[in-house]
Amino acid sequence: MTKTSVLKALSLVLALIFVPAVAISMLAQTSAAPASAPQRTVPRPRGPIAGPAQQVAAAETGLRDAVVAADLDSIQKTLADDYSIALPSGELWSKTQLLQALKGGGWSPLAVEVSDMRIKMLGATGGVVSLRARVRRKTGTARNFRIMDVWQKQAEKWQLVASQATALKPD
Repeated sequence: MTKTSVLKALSLVLALIFVPAVAISMLAQTSAAPASAPQRTVPRPRGPIAGPAQQVAAAETGLRDAVVAADLDSIQKTLADDYSIALPSGELWSKTQLLQALKGGGWSPLAVEVSDMRIKMLGATGGVVSLRARVRRKTGTARNFRIMDVWQKQAEKWQLVASQATALKPD
């Protein structure tokens, strides 16, 4: 694998981790106020979080914060030991491969437009997040993806167990 393809794959991997976190965070902070009401930021909940969907949203928010801060230790703790990610190239990476790629650098800011986000809870211990994302790299290039993340509650902690991305045709 060339350095360029590794950097492209790394950018996609960061998008796969970052995009769902942003989308779920936005969903979790949506207010029931009328459209004419002023927008406000909803503070993070303190204490126990009510239901599984809110817990998954909080886990995604924590992961997003770790990605933005380049906090590899937090990312490592959030990914399950048997985590895997299917890249649009068809490659299947393990947690170890992903962390090695992230340690190699390539943390570049991304602009992300999220749409068609759906969350399906699988009882109280599993959740699937799917969404469409337009990822803009710092270089100005942009790609569209359909992204799916699978979360599982393990030992009272939500962990990301699998991610998958499909590249979509350009608009």
